[in-house]
Amino acid sequence: MQVDELPVFLLKLLQPEGDPARQRAREFLYWLRRLRGDFKNIQWIAAGSIGLDAVVERYRLTDAVNDLFIFHLHAYDDATADRFLEALANSYSLALPCEVRTHIIERVGWPIPYHLQLLYSGLRDHCDGQPTATRKDVDAVIANLLQPTHSSYFDTWRQRLLDELGKPDSDYALGLLNAACQDPDGVSRDTLALWLGGKINDPETKDEKLRYLLNVLIGDGYLIEAAGRYRFRSFLLREYWRRRVAP
Repeated sequence: MQVDELPVFLLKLLQPEGDPARQRAREFLYWLRRLRGDFKNIQWIAAGSIGLDAVVERYRLTDAVNDLFIFHLHAYDDATADRFLEALANSYSLALPCEVRTHIIERVGWPIPYHLQLLYSGLRDHCDGQPTATRKDVDAVIANLLQPTHSSYFDTWRQRLLDELGKPDSDYALGLLNAACQDPDGVSRDTLALWLGGKINDPETKDEKLRYLLNVLIGDGYLIEAAGRYRFRSFLLREYWRRRVAP
């Protein structure tokens, strides 16, 4: 049994903020918990575009879901992404040679189905009447996707931070992402801590807030930790962020 966008629904129950809304959300979560207990032969999946763990931590409701465990749906590996692109090419009239599929995967950086389909759809429009796409076509489509006219493809990544985190945490998260987008290799934790230290004076509060926000940004697909640095998981999202969001 899958309950889709449970975190978004929970945020609706929590508005307007206050004790009555929090109690309403707690009662709903415990009702779901009782259902899971009554129907143990059913596998329950609470899905969402934002993390349920971040929402319940923000509103101190973790006790109502502590029988669940976190499971992240990762992007395709390169081999699966290649087969996916090949299947798309076989379904339509625009061929993707092996070297072009490899180039798409390298340029996307984080091959989730949505981004692969978005790019292939753009290729079909760009290559209208042409039987085969080229690497040059891929680069042109990516450049077009990052134009202001297509910002709606990525704007939700910025907008949902306010809903999920609320102020001032959403502002802190935006600042961390603004710092991380400047370099393709990301930024060190010390640099992020230094930036956040300019907003939060108490060292213990700052360290706890940084831990929480990085967990959210990694769990929700914004960032990945690699070689001691925090960088954008998606090339497309990083370029959008650098061009359209960061000051």
